Amino acid sequence: MFSLTWAATGGLYTAVATTIVGKDGLVVAVELNPEPFARLLRLVHTSALTNVLAFNVALSDVSGDRVRIVKPWYRNDTASFPCKTESDQAGAITTRTLDKLWKQVGSPQVRMVKLDVEGFEPLVIRGARNFFSRGITDFALVEVSEWTEARTGVHYSEVYTELARCGFEQVYIFQDGSLVRVRTDENASLPVNRNVLFSKE
Repeated sequence: MFSLTWAATGGLYTAVATTIVGKDGLVVAVELNPEPFARLLRLVHTSALTNVLAFNVALSDVSGDRVRIVKPWYRNDTASFPCKTESDQAGAITTRTLDKLWKQVGSPQVRMVKLDVEGFEPLVIRGARNFFSRGITDFALVEVSEWTEARTGVHYSEVYTELARCGFEQVYIFQDGSLVRVRTDENASLPVNRNVLFSKE
């Protein structure tokens, strides 16, 4: 079993994923912010997790851009998002597409991905069309946020459009303790500001 969590947020989802995939599985954790990334590495080492690969990169639709980290006023210790920078300022992070990262780890078949990148989800998905189309067999759990348009100029509905193009035809939300299927036709009200489960099944 192979699972990836592409937004590590200090290790919470990584720790859960390592238990799910077991010792023979692998979790790939990606975190752009150095502070939670350092916490993630501490968690991996102190817990002797031998089934985790961790990357301190910024996922985007292109590889090689230099970005700086913007920390919003809330939850400054974990939440952050990238902003393109033209200079080689100290602490700048280089972007990488998820397609490139997936290829670098051997293009494995992945059962599930969790994507939470503070409003940049449509851009990450654009840079991961091969991964989402050919690499994932089952599910994508994606945070869909109204911040997307303000931060990227792309409407959050693009998450739904891009994933449908990659074969994720079924959409679900968790509501009142249950998994509820969501309509995504033209007249549907697409869920926003929540985690949404996209399925190929």
